[in-house]
Amino acid sequence: MSGRKFWCMMVTGDPAHPIVLLLVAALVALSSGCSRDASQDVGRNPYFVRGLSLREAGKYEEAAQAFSRCLRMSPESAKTHLQLATLYEDHLADPLSAVYHYRTYSRLAGSDAVAGTGAWLRACERELLAELRQLHPEDRQVAEGTPVADPRPSALSPTERERNFIRMIKRLNGELAALRAQRVEGLAAAVTGTAEENETTSAAGTATSDSAQPEEAATVVVRSYTVKQGDTLSAISAAVYGSTRYWGQLAEWNKDALRNGDILQPGMVLEVPPLPELMPEEAQ
Repeated sequence: MSGRKFWCMMVTGDPAHPIVLLLVAALVALSSGCSRDASQDVGRNPYFVRGLSLREAGKYEEAAQAFSRCLRMSPESAKTHLQLATLYEDHLADPLSAVYHYRTYSRLAGSDAVAGTGAWLRACERELLAELRQLHPEDRQVAEGTPVADPRPSALSPTERERNFIRMIKRLNGELAALRAQRVEGLAAAVTGTAEENETTSAAGTATSDSAQPEEAATVVVRSYTVKQGDTLSAISAAVYGSTRYWGQLAEWNKDALRNGDILQPGMVLEVPPLPELMPEEAQ
């Protein structure tokens, strides 16, 4: 039957057609069903029927989902609320949900509520209260008049974790200081060894001239240092002169060798003059 013919038939009101009879019967059933309590008709709801079957099969999570879907269609169904309340209390360990559905069931059922509902509700409330006390023991202490300790650590008393961090930092600082001392000692030894070699060579080469011309000033000995991996001008200055502040003068002295600023390359040979030669103004 075409849609146009169907609606024409509905407008003309042909009572003899079987489709019209079925539609009229459905409308009558719906109107009569609206006048009855929703909890009386919930047994026809497929989700309610499915929830009962799943509960009997021991599938309590799925049963609760089915009853919840039933409530979407029939939110005033007292029977469905009772089913959910007992499920949450007996099988799903959810006293909060059980309390909600027990209270809703009592409100909807009124005088027709199942005997013992009040006792079940109070039992769930006591269970819920016990769980809340376990989660928040400080609230229970306040209620009983027991002073509650401040959970925040005092600024004057560090926690054990903070003390461990302090000990670890001190240990690392000590190791770093030892490594720096070893590094400076190594640089000083390297510079001293190179200087001794240069002094020996210079003394052998100038012995004759020194004896022939004693009135001339002694030759200035300029030591050399071979750069190693990780060396810096500051470290070399500290090892040779006892301070890092001469690194700039050391760089200026070796400006011909330092073509890339103060960047050092392993194997590079630097001149390390005596401090009076490096800083003549300080010698005066």
